Amino acid sequence: MGSSSCVELDDVDKTRWPYRLPGPAGVSLAVDMQSFEAVLAERATALGATITRGRGIVDIEVSNSGVAVRTDQAPYYTRWLVGCDGGRSSVRKVAGFDFEGTAPEFTGYSIVA
Repeated sequence: MGSSSCVELDDVDKTRWPYRLPGPAGVSLAVDMQSFEAVLAERATALGATITRGRGIVDIEVSNSGVAVRTDQAPYYTRWLVGCDGGRSSVRKVAGFDFEGTAPEFTGYSIVA
């Protein structure tokens, strides 16, 4: 894949994340999870991905040709399966691989007043 393809894949509209926080590595973006997920979902869809939500993963079979995913509603066949929901990822649990992250050290809450 050429460098122009990599740039295209990283072309996420960061202007939709309104909060900018100064930090040692420049400006960090702070965003609520709903907005973050919406921007990434739009970009993935624009690149041809199909995002399926609300399905309970029952079984996963990986082969050289892709991934067969059996859910509580229907089977799916795909080249890639991504579980991005942290330590409680149902994809990770059914696939049987460990969570390599760290446990949260605190729970934070924020309000808009």
